[in-house]
Amino acid sequence: MRATHHGPKQGEQPRRTGLFPLQLKPASNAAAAAPAATSSQQAATTSGTFYQHTLFEGADDIAQGPTPPDTAVAAGTNDVVEMVNSRLIITDKTGTVLKTSDLSSFFQAGPTTLSNGSTANLSSVSDPKVVYNRFSGHFYATELIYDSANDSAVKLAVSQTSDPTGAWLIYTVHPTAGTLLDQPKLGVSLDKIVLTWNKYTGSGSSQSYTGTETYVADQAEAENYGNSIPLDYALFDDGQNMVFPAVNVDTDPNSPSDAYEAYFHKDFFGFSYITVNTITGVPGSLPGVSRSSSNDVGIATTSSPPPASQPNTSLTLDTGDDRIESASFRGGALWVAANDSCQPSGQPTMSCVRTVLLTNAASSSPTKAFDGDFYSGNAAMFYPAITMDDSNDVFLAASASGPSLYPSLGVFAAQAGGTSISGSLVRTGRGPLSCDVCGSANPIRFGDYSGISLDGSNANMVWIGGEYGNASSTTLSPTWGTAIGEYSYF
Repeated sequence: MRATHHGPKQGEQPRRTGLFPLQLKPASNAAAAAPAATSSQQAATTSGTFYQHTLFEGADDIAQGPTPPDTAVAAGTNDVVEMVNSRLIITDKTGTVLKTSDLSSFFQAGPTTLSNGSTANLSSVSDPKVVYNRFSGHFYATELIYDSANDSAVKLAVSQTSDPTGAWLIYTVHPTAGTLLDQPKLGVSLDKIVLTWNKYTGSGSSQSYTGTETYVADQAEAENYGNSIPLDYALFDDGQNMVFPAVNVDTDPNSPSDAYEAYFHKDFFGFSYITVNTITGVPGSLPGVSRSSSNDVGIATTSSPPPASQPNTSLTLDTGDDRIESASFRGGALWVAANDSCQPSGQPTMSCVRTVLLTNAASSSPTKAFDGDFYSGNAAMFYPAITMDDSNDVFLAASASGPSLYPSLGVFAAQAGGTSISGSLVRTGRGPLSCDVCGSANPIRFGDYSGISLDGSNANMVWIGGEYGNASSTTLSPTWGTAIGEYSYF
């Protein structure tokens, strides 16, 4: 039976699709489908309404400085945690700031003993992620720490209570000499914390990708040990597959405790597939941790998108590549979201948001239930984050920019069992963005990812966060902002 949604609060207004009409470009179910750019077009129908309950400003370039912010968001029972590349901001659910911190200090970046026994000053920080565990009442957060020689480690922080303004335990994960553990990802199941990262060696323009790894820790151990005690862990070599761990948003405490991760890949002929890994067991306990892979599921061909344009400038925004950006698991269903290249009818090739739904995702033979690209008019969409609420409604946060739209943040929702989309811009950009750390590069760095989280006390409410252009000017400016909002679907 479908769960009951909480209605709008007094004075709240519905957000309707007319503000940002979204379109769907369906992808073929055939494994050997033609590239998405040649697929037929169809406008998504609209039904239902989603409500914006709260919207407030998050971190901005004044608080952090450099581009991009890499926005991460998690909502607990009373508080919202936002992390951008070098800044932590904790607010209540109305946006009142309760605590701020420099992430270098928060994650205890600095002198670190590496795996080869040497000590390196890993003082630079980047790529935060944060998740709230509604079952145990703890927040988890991760951050990359590194130096100019590509010595690096991943920091794992665990709040000691459900109050994120209180004490956190900080662990140093996999300190490695000469290898950058780039863009660590954070996933959770009922009993596991799962991290993945992409490894790079070399320096500057000579850096090369050498593969991906998956790290698995026991939640209970991480929540109860001390900072100086190394965690038991399992480490898997993912080869060249850029694996993304899912956040299990199942609200049934009796659901399976396995963790899931997924990745896109291509065969020799260039056809695209998605594969799901299932992780069973916890480190330090018999029989230990094991991992199995599903059969490959054919999807429409993915490709890295072109950069996104901005009004009044030839300076474009980097929209990343076509690896998975976000994954959410609930009740056997796995939604993933990624950047993709598509060509809507009558439009140039642009960056779109690819979403794929797998049912029976916990089995060895998942079923593809949906596969398509979303776009809006001539505005590119990119850096998506996806989750499901307690009624299996799907929520998506994404950035958008185009020839008539400054860099903006949008939120979209689809009712359970359908692909009808409601959506609007959360924050419409106010000017074109430049980049104060990009030199003469074009395209420039932007976003890298958006944030999304179920509410810690009401699993039919969803929080999102992301970047937008915040300069009230038609001329280029490095002034960016982030917005944080709470939504539900009706």
